[in-house]
Amino acid sequence: MVLTDLLDISRLDTGAWPVSPSSFALAPLIQRLADEYSAQAHRFGLDLHAVPSSATIRTDRQLLERIVRNFISNAIRYTETGRILLGCRNRGAAVAIEVWDTGIGIPRDRLDRIFEEFHQLGAGPERPDRGLGLGLAIVQRIARLLALEVEVDSRIGHGSRFAVLVPRAEPCAAPGESDPGLLPVPSRDFASYLVLCIDDDPATRDAMAELLGSWRCELVTVATLEEALAALARAGRAPDLIVADYHLQEGALGTEVIAALHGRFGSAIPALLVSSNRTAAMRALVKAHGLSFLAKPIPPARLRALMSYLLGGDQAAQL
Repeated sequence: MVLTDLLDISRLDTGAWPVSPSSFALAPLIQRLADEYSAQAHRFGLDLHAVPSSATIRTDRQLLERIVRNFISNAIRYTETGRILLGCRNRGAAVAIEVWDTGIGIPRDRLDRIFEEFHQLGAGPERPDRGLGLGLAIVQRIARLLALEVEVDSRIGHGSRFAVLVPRAEPCAAPGESDPGLLPVPSRDFASYLVLCIDDDPATRDAMAELLGSWRCELVTVATLEEALAALARAGRAPDLIVADYHLQEGALGTEVIAALHGRFGSAIPALLVSSNRTAAMRALVKAHGLSFLAKPIPPARLRALMSYLLGGDQAAQL
């Protein structure tokens, strides 16, 4: 990860990073990031709230998303209690995309230094991923490449505000048109569905339980096929959706577990295989088994869209 960040900094410094500006509505990006990070924030006892925006902006979508992701990640890392707010403000011909937190704050004499490589903000709550101080260095370079202005304000003990100012654009001509690389996030009620999640990593099971629980699913999380069968017997019903990791305990494979469950309950049950393996061979394997696939780490918005498709036929969500 450190090597990747350093290579990214080098590419940005040399101007070797391609830029693809486009005009797009801001609301789907805000909602997608809020959906993706809300479970992580909640896991640390924080409330992440997003304010919808009707603005249309013009810039490189992927590079802008990387800036805002960094703002949110830092807010979670350095906030012990309270809330994080993601929202926008009109600033003349620009839109300010802002992330506010109630974290530890940054001394005024260090506000410029936080954008230097390997410079960390200092003491804060313990988090599994504290980073190595490269994120804001990348933010500064992306902003320079896109000719965007970055703002930061902070008060010790009260929190911080990070913002990036992006040029406003004319509203998209055709409502309903969307970037083919993005999935819509349907507002779907999953309360009547039983989802079976099979993963041998307890942390992943806990994260899935928290995320899908917030979507009102009835959820069974297990590590093995045997545990799955026992849990479903207790539930007294077959699952409506199977979500299985590819590599399981003792060499078991998710494809094998799904096949066994299909043999027991019927192959009509939709199944989703997840893996950190993103190769063409993996996708060919998934296709050969007639399964759906998501790569880890799983973006919550994409998971929700795919679940909506698998459980009820939201055709726009098909991958």
